[in-house]
Amino acid sequence: MFHVEYRGNKRFLIEDAWQVVEELHPDIAKVRPNDFVKLNNGTERFWVRVENMYPNHTWSGCVQNYLIHTNMYTYGEYVIFQPKHVLEYIPASM
Repeated sequence: MFHVEYRGNKRFLIEDAWQVVEELHPDIAKVRPNDFVKLNNGTERFWVRVENMYPNHTWSGCVQNYLIHTNMYTYGEYVIFQPKHVLEYIPASM
């Protein structure tokens, strides 16, 4: 289940079925805009570049993979998620 939200000229998809991790990623406090996080929508895992981190612990980012098993969103589209959904983390400057 998902719904669409518009912020400025960008369309954001808000997924209700993100897989919640059992424990927060140990480096979750280090995540900053332009870093990459891996999410799981219940069907496949994919990378998202974090763009915004809002005070209510909601983040938005741009999908970095072409997805095979969904037609809701794909490479270059925006999604909204929370830190509890992050499976993996790669800093932008490694």
